[in-house]
Amino acid sequence: MPNLTVVAVFRARPGKAEALGEGLLALVDPTRREAGNLRYEIGQSIDEPEAWLVQEIWREPAPGGRCGRRLPDLHRWRSGMGQVAQRAIQAAGRPSGPAKPSLETRPSMTQAKHDYPLDQTRRFLETGPIVLISSAYEGETNIMTLGWHMMLGFAPALVGTYIWTGNHSYDLIRQSGECVINLPTVDLLDAVVAVGNSTGGRSDKFESIGLTPVPAQRVGAPLIAECYANFECRLIDDSQVDRRGLFIWEVVKAHVAGEPDAVETLHYRGEGLFMVAGRTVSRRERFKPQNL
Repeated sequence: MPNLTVVAVFRARPGKAEALGEGLLALVDPTRREAGNLRYEIGQSIDEPEAWLVQEIWREPAPGGRCGRRLPDLHRWRSGMGQVAQRAIQAAGRPSGPAKPSLETRPSMTQAKHDYPLDQTRRFLETGPIVLISSAYEGETNIMTLGWHMMLGFAPALVGTYIWTGNHSYDLIRQSGECVINLPTVDLLDAVVAVGNSTGGRSDKFESIGLTPVPAQRVGAPLIAECYANFECRLIDDSQVDRRGLFIWEVVKAHVAGEPDAVETLHYRGEGLFMVAGRTVSRRERFKPQNL
């Protein structure tokens, strides 16, 4: 039976946007623990802060054709929802599959995130997804699209990135010794291309492309709010920078919206073509424990 995706957009009553977001956020952990739940995310619209989006993916419809929604936490919240939300302004349920709503139909949303174990960073980056590197130095910020990176260590979590000297970000990163590796998903595809097609020396990419900078906790470079995950990095080894353009980073803080299993990351194949991460196939039982 195909997975079921449920999407709903709630509009808060005047002055209740924060309360609505807190209520939805409180449902994240209990919903993710429910049997059959593959993904539960919330996001707040950048353009309309009173609008909140909820996306759920379920392994299969629950008994009676309902997808989850059996939790006491949810029933308690729904009973008082009218005090903070006017109504769900959009709702949809459909089997999960390759067809996706066009980028124009998806609200521009920030991602609600939580801290993530640093030694598990590889679960997001080891597959080689396209990432957005954000940087900052002496009041200037920039973003670059990057596909050439690799995991180099578990604990500490080490990541290598190749950055060309011709990139405007190069000097900002070289001088600051810091960056944030941001993980976009397929809904940000046009933004990923736009970042790659522009230069930070001529415009503020955050403003021109419509992305939201958020202060990081451990580095000076900003997080990109719309991305599914953000990894704050400090330069730990620059011995190969001048010769090879290879920066070796230690991840010092990780923020993620959810587990990596259902994330539709982007993988560049050249000639303007991207591959989107698809289904997961498990052979866990055949692995030696030390190789997992």
